[in-house]
Amino acid sequence: MAIPWLLIQQPRGKAILGYTNSIVTLAILLLLPYLGKLVDRNSRKAIVLIFLALGFAVNILVIAVMLLRGRVEVWELLTVFAYGSLGASVYYPAQFALNQEIFAHDQYEQLSGAIEIQWQAASMIAGAAGALLISRVPLWSILAIDAQDGKIETVESLAPGSTLTALQQAFIAADASQCGYCTPGFVMSATAFLADTPSPTRDDIRKGMCGNICRCGTYAGIEEALLSIAKTVKRSALSSKRRKRG
Repeated sequence: MAIPWLLIQQPRGKAILGYTNSIVTLAILLLLPYLGKLVDRNSRKAIVLIFLALGFAVNILVIAVMLLRGRVEVWELLTVFAYGSLGASVYYPAQFALNQEIFAHDQYEQLSGAIEIQWQAASMIAGAAGALLISRVPLWSILAIDAQDGKIETVESLAPGSTLTALQQAFIAADASQCGYCTPGFVMSATAFLADTPSPTRDDIRKGMCGNICRCGTYAGIEEALLSIAKTVKRSALSSKRRKRG
């Protein structure tokens, strides 16, 4: 999830991610018969170990290059993304075949169920660990390379007192509030978006805010909140013109 998210933040990142995903998917489709033969004709244990070793080496290499350069490049993200997608097409069949070699049939059935539960639990634990990390680790240390020499603003900095910004008030009026995680993210993204596009259309808003993805479901309210701000900006601009003419 982190790699696609970082990719779409790059210039033309959405198009790059879309084309890359299509190319990788097509490559996997064409290579599947050969990958199957690779798993069938070679040691499954060796394939699993080689995949894990190469994955570790690729990630360490990419991280080292990022740290030395001080920024994230598109090719680095594409390397990790492509290796993970292509490699998984070899790793998972080899891992399941290896399990069948090691365990008896009845043991393998029990193991398959346990693995499924483990994968689901791992996803939930990873999400909980991420939430705990964000609450415990200072924000400046998260993606610090991308934030180097930049100014980090949080939702608390928008309205340090008791008075909300016009955008925050618009969110409330349009019933655009979401959960405690999603709302601040959308408010910050909307603030940055309006700074660049003060008079957006509905299509502009949908394109400008598409990087925020959640399941809270108040997208329509968010659009209305930003449109109301845009209308206010237009009215203010018209009023200023009229005063100048008068």
